Amino acid sequence: VQKEFSEKLSSNEKHKAISVLANYGFRIKFLMNVKKSNFFPIPKVDSIVILLEQKKIISKVLISTVNRVFSYRRKTLQNILKQFGLNSTSKKRLDDLSGDEIIKIAQKIVRS
Repeated sequence: VQKEFSEKLSSNEKHKAISVLANYGFRIKFLMNVKKSNFFPIPKVDSIVILLEQKKIISKVLISTVNRVFSYRRKTLQNILKQFGLNSTSKKRLDDLSGDEIIKIAQKIVRS
């Protein structure tokens, strides 16, 4: 995969839905870098070989819910949960939460 994409998968800073879901469902191992000069025609970016070992099965509804939660990224948790008919008093934003906390929120939404 493109090196930049692999960085998104493993990102622990500014979360993205793809990184939260990937880290929840898979163990991600970076096996080797592949320089762009190893390809013809030469692409503009380097690549990396990764191994994804499945840890958990991720349901389509959980994937959809995580994506929907991220569509409200700049809102507080209180306002995000309100969109799904749930209550919270938390003023935190998604960027303040860990990937596991985001998954737990999405699971709570799915169960409701």
